[in-house]
Amino acid sequence: MRSLFLLLLLVYLFPSLCWSNNTETIDSLQQVLKNYQTQNNFSNQSKTLLEIGKAYQSVNQQEEALQYLKQARELAKKYDYKEILEQSLKFTAIIYLAKGNYEESYSYQLQRLQISQAQKDSVNIIKSYYDIGSIFFYQEDFHKALKHYRKAMEMAKSLKDSVSLYHSTAAIGSVYGEKKDSILSFSYNLRSLEIAEAIGYKVGVAYSARNVGQNYMAKKKYKNALESFKKSLDIMRELGNVAGEAINLWAIGNVYSKMEQHEPALLHLEEALKLAKQIGDKSHVREMYEDIAEAYFNAGELAKAYQYQKKYVVLKDSLVNEERVKQMSDLQHQNELQQTELEILKKEQQLQNMLKVFLGVSAVLLLMISILLFSRYRLQTQSNAMLAEANKAIQDQNKRLEVTNSDLEKFAYIASHDLKEPLRMIGGYITLIERRYGDNFNDNAKYFMGFIHEAIQRMYQLLDDLLTYSKLNIKEHTYQKANTQEMVSKILQKLQPELIEHQIAVQTDDLPKYLTANEEELKLVFQNLISNAIKFRNKQSPRIDIRCHKNGSYYLFEVKDNGIGIQSEYLDKVFVPFQRLHTRDHYEGNGIGLAICKKVVEQHKGKIWVESAEKKGSTFYFSLPL
Repeated sequence: MRSLFLLLLLVYLFPSLCWSNNTETIDSLQQVLKNYQTQNNFSNQSKTLLEIGKAYQSVNQQEEALQYLKQARELAKKYDYKEILEQSLKFTAIIYLAKGNYEESYSYQLQRLQISQAQKDSVNIIKSYYDIGSIFFYQEDFHKALKHYRKAMEMAKSLKDSVSLYHSTAAIGSVYGEKKDSILSFSYNLRSLEIAEAIGYKVGVAYSARNVGQNYMAKKKYKNALESFKKSLDIMRELGNVAGEAINLWAIGNVYSKMEQHEPALLHLEEALKLAKQIGDKSHVREMYEDIAEAYFNAGELAKAYQYQKKYVVLKDSLVNEERVKQMSDLQHQNELQQTELEILKKEQQLQNMLKVFLGVSAVLLLMISILLFSRYRLQTQSNAMLAEANKAIQDQNKRLEVTNSDLEKFAYIASHDLKEPLRMIGGYITLIERRYGDNFNDNAKYFMGFIHEAIQRMYQLLDDLLTYSKLNIKEHTYQKANTQEMVSKILQKLQPELIEHQIAVQTDDLPKYLTANEEELKLVFQNLISNAIKFRNKQSPRIDIRCHKNGSYYLFEVKDNGIGIQSEYLDKVFVPFQRLHTRDHYEGNGIGLAICKKVVEQHKGKIWVESAEKKGSTFYFSLPL
């Protein structure tokens, strides 16, 4: 349900993003703008440009909005209109946030914060902290989101700014909801509801009632959840907020579905779908198709369930294809750059050949020396210019390739995250089929069902491993003092059942108690290396030794086993993602554990390698800076 929290954040906290028809307003404002331009009234010009940008934003015409906000910003900078500049930066950041361009949004919010701090404008400083927190919330960096929301909350308390206090409190409740901390989420959501009701802030009451309903849903208190959602729905209808109305109808339908009241569930879900289509919210239309399909399935109307499931798949494929089209466009652009570079180099070669001809002629025809020298000078100048142009093109291409690589890493993370959703649904439907029709299955059918469950579990594990690997590339890394001795002890304690079962002897030397590292990531290294040693153990008297000693400016760690070892030709391949040296019939796993180890160690500015011989065990070494 995270996407619902996100949409409500935009709808409740930025009312200008609600869908409405402001075309008449835009026409009127543009006429006013022409009058101010005729009068050279720059102050009112900048204000009107800002209002036109906000009006375009309200009808979801984002590119037009950005153009007018940019013009307002340029005038505000030129004539030092601080308030107009701050507002233009704010709404530009909000548009980029809605478009999913978090880097641009963050950049504009930082500029806005700097202006507010220079002006000592406490009200706008609070709003900037809040909006920056929302950017991190969208990126699922909940630690930084909480940090900025709390800054906003503390300042709002000191200034007795009730509206800002409400916003920051409600946002913290949403963050804890995403972190699955139901106690803190419920506490902050109730507190925000009390604040909104005390100040008569209807939008806030609706938003917080919605969040409280989500908390009740998580606790399976469906009657309380219905009460909260209906309260939010009534206010949304009163305010004419179509997006908020659709989301609450959707939530109410899902509650009835959980209560197995199929008729009201389908009634509310169908109404929510109608409103979502009306405002062109494709992302939520797709999710509603899926929920309606499940509701019809539970109601026993399998034909309609199939129809809506088919609509869900078609729309999902359409949205995925849009992303692929964008990627293809980027690749085409890269190809054009490469072609340009080749053409430049080809012309350069032609010029060099011409230069050689002229030099040869100059040796024979002395009278042409002056002309040839002049020609050579011109050609050399052109050649240098083209070389400079080629170098610039190559540099630009490298920058685009870096951005593309970053986008691919983010895409891998998002893809592996989103793939869990249909997989979860497949598992749910398989379980439903077994419950309803399992008694009619013959032995072959039961055998096949076992294979399906096993495949689902294996796919889940593969996606979890891919998510872990992708996160290492895209998240921000923080480093602090880590106790490796305590870390390894906890890992061995967790693996104790396997160690006892296989009678594996483990020996650890004194490991560093204070090492600067990312503790969460370093755990992955030890966890994977020790787990590998257990998996590929010697059947007779298995043993694992974990040691560390200082080597110059580095700690050198060793994880040694007396297991099956690795053939020499495969030593360079073990750290490649998804590279498996054995079939799953013999050893489980996805072949990504050692790739994760390599990524973590290199991000810590260290190295990792292995020494091994077949049937003589393996020793994995990795170094970390002191």
